[in-house]
Amino acid sequence: MDEIGRSVAGNPSCWHDIFDFDYCCDRRHGPTGNSECWDGYYNFNHCCYTPLHAAAPAECWEEARHYLSKSEDAAAKHPVLKEPANLATFCCHASSLSSNACWGAGRGGSPELQDASTGETLGFTRRHIDCCFPELQKLAKSGPPQWMVNQINQDLKDWENRGPFTGRSLDEMEEAYEKLGRAANICRFRLRSGGEIFHCDFSRSRYDSLLHSLRAALQILHEMFGLPEMDLLVHTEEYYGVGSVSEVDLTVPVLVQAQPANCRGILMPWWAFLQWDWTRRYRERLEQASREIQWEDRAEVLFWRGSDTGCLHSDVAKESCSLACATWTPNTWPLFPRSKLVLASSLFPSRIDAVFTKDTVHRDCQEVYDASGLRVAEIVPPEAHVLHKYLAYLDGTSFSDRLFWLLLTDSLVFRAGSSIRVWLDAGLEAWKHYVPIHGNLSDLLDQLDWAKQHDEDSARIAAEAARFAKSDLTLEASLFYLYQLLLRLSKVIRLTPDERRATPEKVFVESPQPLEAELDCWALGFSPGLCCNVDQYGPGGNAACWDGPYTFEVCCQGDSRTKTVVEVGKKNAHSQHRFNGLHPET
Repeated sequence: MDEIGRSVAGNPSCWHDIFDFDYCCDRRHGPTGNSECWDGYYNFNHCCYTPLHAAAPAECWEEARHYLSKSEDAAAKHPVLKEPANLATFCCHASSLSSNACWGAGRGGSPELQDASTGETLGFTRRHIDCCFPELQKLAKSGPPQWMVNQINQDLKDWENRGPFTGRSLDEMEEAYEKLGRAANICRFRLRSGGEIFHCDFSRSRYDSLLHSLRAALQILHEMFGLPEMDLLVHTEEYYGVGSVSEVDLTVPVLVQAQPANCRGILMPWWAFLQWDWTRRYRERLEQASREIQWEDRAEVLFWRGSDTGCLHSDVAKESCSLACATWTPNTWPLFPRSKLVLASSLFPSRIDAVFTKDTVHRDCQEVYDASGLRVAEIVPPEAHVLHKYLAYLDGTSFSDRLFWLLLTDSLVFRAGSSIRVWLDAGLEAWKHYVPIHGNLSDLLDQLDWAKQHDEDSARIAAEAARFAKSDLTLEASLFYLYQLLLRLSKVIRLTPDERRATPEKVFVESPQPLEAELDCWALGFSPGLCCNVDQYGPGGNAACWDGPYTFEVCCQGDSRTKTVVEVGKKNAHSQHRFNGLHPET
């Protein structure tokens, strides 16, 4: 049996002779296992977690290979798919191409699932779910970690005492938003016993990435576990209760992504953590980068790159669910937390390296930034952050999903205090997973002194943060958090028989039009190592990687998530064509 079919704990590529999972990964040796096992390449994070292709049942990949062998698509014949990890990456990417080529959609295999409201195909099949989420199945058997239980208890306790609520209660909440002209800020999902998941019109929301991610997440959970018959409301903005406009008072439970401490929204995982490939791609990229530079070789400087965004919160009454955000102007910008970090870098350049990046948000301040050397005309990729021992995290206008990949670097994260709460707060612990600093950065230099004087403790915190991110903040863990939340919420929102029988209206979807979308260079198995190595491939990198909007300049010299205009329906075609010519990495 080849590598893809073995049932081996951890990463099978790490084990030989006496070195196996039990010998190397047992935490009785310490938080990073047995130090005798690790060198410049092999380490705890690389070896003690099972990669996707080794975790799924062997019959999944036998089935995928069968359908690939019968497929007429040229991508399905590519020799790169003989490599187990590439096969899993391709087949577990959500698209009509992978559904057809790997799982037989439209060819007598597992059919591609459809959106009950719009009739659109979702890009994945039931078999896709069975084979590509083995860790989710394991979580269901082991149960949620205690921090998840604690956070859900905290959010639902008041609503459980006030409920139950019927569908009519949710109608009234929607009517309140409609009356204030904010109907687009709320979206209703309706889960029915036949497996249908109905929802609002996503096109009216400016933040439809959240809604698309949630729709896919609900479908995955229903197919794998079954979901209770219920309705739920989701706040569609990045946060609830932050800004200059007063929020609608919540009279029923509503899922929110972020909120001030005194608000009553139900925290759900941030939308990016529910995207199909997002956490997996970052984990692969950061694991590889982290292996290449050890802790002792990293620069003892606090590093930060980011945009000129943020909130400067005024004092708020304890009973209030509201955080006013001061206006960022040429006169006020130095008061904001990210600005303070950038200014501190100019005062202490040997200790802090922090500047704004090229895409200035507040254009009226750009001249000041440039004249003071506070901005660079580049985007620094996540992989470059591993060159530094210390990394700073500060909220932007809301929570920033960069916190996930910062935790994966095996560098020590300094997290600034925030008035905004998110779902992971109960699990991410100060001094265990990060070094806390005051929101106004008043203790930043003291905390940097501590880290330098306690180097061994700092390395331990960094390693524990990476472990937590890889176990508790993955796509699977985020899906499982949502599942546990829905089980509890179903006891609070109880539809009447008539409400359950009512058939929701269909949502009309217009023909695809050109829109601005994010271009992700490193999907479908492509990587900087494969595409950008000029020593191996010459100027311009690997020509097999480039097609249409994907170019060496965009992907290797600029921001690999550059915004570009890609026509819906043609974006997937570009990705499919790019796959022809992909060669396995050496």
